[in-house]
Amino acid sequence: MNTQRPSNGALAEALFSLADSEPPGDRRIALLKAGYSAFDSPDRVDRLLLEQSPPWLQPLISQLTGCHSEDALQAAVQRLQGDGDLRR
Repeated sequence: MNTQRPSNGALAEALFSLADSEPPGDRRIALLKAGYSAFDSPDRVDRLLLEQSPPWLQPLISQLTGCHSEDALQAAVQRLQGDGDLRR
């Protein structure tokens, strides 16, 4: 089991996966922008993503950046995709 904190690349992939679950529109674009910000940043992106994200996306960013391993991050993405609705 992988217990290392997820990399920015893993966080970006998670956001890209969630964006793929959204229909075209502003929500999908916001998820993609957050993913590219995570991918492009050399440092931890928790605060950066929260500052740059719309209010509806901030709880999701907090949930994903709070994952303590890549396995937990993958599980969170699968759970969120299974809901079919990221608007919680």
